[in-house]
Amino acid sequence: MTRPDADLSKQLVMLSGVVVGRNGKGGSGTVILLEDGSVALLTAKHVVIECIRNTGGIAIGVPNSGVKFQVPKLIRMDSSQHGDAAYLIFNSLPGTIPAVPFWKWTKNHTGAVPGLWTFACGFPGALKTISGNRVSSTCVYIGDKILSVQPTSVVSGINEAVHGIPRSLQGMSGGGLFSESGDFIGVIVGEERNTASKRGALHTLLPNGFPELYRPFSMPLDAPSGGFYGMKRTVSFDMIDPATSKSIATVGVIAEVLKSKTNPTHRFGRFGRLLTLEFIIPGSAVHFPINIESIFFWTDDTDKGIERAIREEFKFLLLRIGWLLRDGRGGDDMGLIQVSPMV
Repeated sequence: MTRPDADLSKQLVMLSGVVVGRNGKGGSGTVILLEDGSVALLTAKHVVIECIRNTGGIAIGVPNSGVKFQVPKLIRMDSSQHGDAAYLIFNSLPGTIPAVPFWKWTKNHTGAVPGLWTFACGFPGALKTISGNRVSSTCVYIGDKILSVQPTSVVSGINEAVHGIPRSLQGMSGGGLFSESGDFIGVIVGEERNTASKRGALHTLLPNGFPELYRPFSMPLDAPSGGFYGMKRTVSFDMIDPATSKSIATVGVIAEVLKSKTNPTHRFGRFGRLLTLEFIIPGSAVHFPINIESIFFWTDDTDKGIERAIREEFKFLLLRIGWLLRDGRGGDDMGLIQVSPMV
């Protein structure tokens, strides 16, 4: 079985969306319902990053549900190192469209075990054609069994011998992996192709691998009582093009820092959160705010100490995402981490 039956095929096509940058390249996604009833497109974090960084723009659409490409109203991104997931909320929708309910995309599928037949659904970049600002896409299914299961991910097969498997699956990243019953399993984040052995593999992140997207931060039960002193600070870095060493954008963050009024030596007596990233692209009037939830701690209560803690957490977040950075203060504070390719 390499394709879903007609009913499941129609269901998966209606749930599958596209994420694109200004050059038409990007990835795939799955339409989901948020807890408040908003509709969003769940995708891979690296797809969002690459679209904004490489093209200065991002748009989402659901071709088979009549949702034309639009700039998202809000982006939420998992800030952890391995939580390669994000969602983008639609600005407007033509009435009600099919979406995976909140309780289904936020819980691991109990039947996601080796041997379960699955379908990966998305829009490979090799099948996208660009005409002005329009992108014509063809939805692709890849049917195969789960090969292995890890705590936060699964690996499913790719049968390279099946007629019609594209040479390149770039653009499938961010798409959904579904069971043969149509249940959502997770977000596709990577591929391994092996035409020689006729067997490849797709890597999919399970919902418990990106809990920041659906589990809001809450203070621990033993957190200090009596209130906190709070303030918000902003910090920025330049994003550098490795080929030219020139700045291609500025990325800033809004951070909230809190200090206990009664017990500052407690583990949560001094802590902060990075709340929102914002991209400022030269020549573009559109800014791209991204909500995150990155927790950090500090011990130095001076203004410089607090700013240093924010800056270090922000830098760590961006470097683990894979960006070459220059300190916004004009120094030579730079670092380079391998960027995950779009797949």
